[in-house]
Amino acid sequence: PTFSPLNPNRFKNLQAEYRGLMKLEAFDEHLREVLSHANVVHAFGYGEPTIHPNFRQLISQLGHSGVWVDFFTHGMHLSQELCDFLVEEGVGQVTVSFSGATREDYESVYLGGNFERVLEGLKRMEATKKAKGTNYPEIHINSIAFKHHVRELPVFVELMHGVGVSRINLKPLAT
Repeated sequence: PTFSPLNPNRFKNLQAEYRGLMKLEAFDEHLREVLSHANVVHAFGYGEPTIHPNFRQLISQLGHSGVWVDFFTHGMHLSQELCDFLVEEGVGQVTVSFSGATREDYESVYLGGNFERVLEGLKRMEATKKAKGTNYPEIHINSIAFKHHVRELPVFVELMHGVGVSRINLKPLAT
């Protein structure tokens, strides 16, 4: 609820504490030993991971440690360059937050989001995987069960299937 777009105090909460960014040095100093015992690394925290200035270096280092890497994203930055990178680095799964079968429904939930831009990014990721002959990263959708969204779920499932999504996780709306 702290970071929910439905929380009227969200922006105040986000600014209340500086959470910082993980530095590359911390990876070498603290994580290499831990990663030797890990199978899966969820590479996200508070906020959008793809905007981290060292996102690609961190993902590369995680991938070279032999772990399954996944992360959540809003999907707005799935450029061809990023899709190529994620496929080449062997990222296991990318989960995109997406609720709404229409532009109006989606953009009413994700303020500042762009329905077509995210769909194009998902299509781009699927095409990149096909071109490189791989099924990875799997694309999952994290979706919230708003009433309007549930009513249009068959349309949403078809929409997501058409852009290469392999799983939709429909989560209850918790206020």
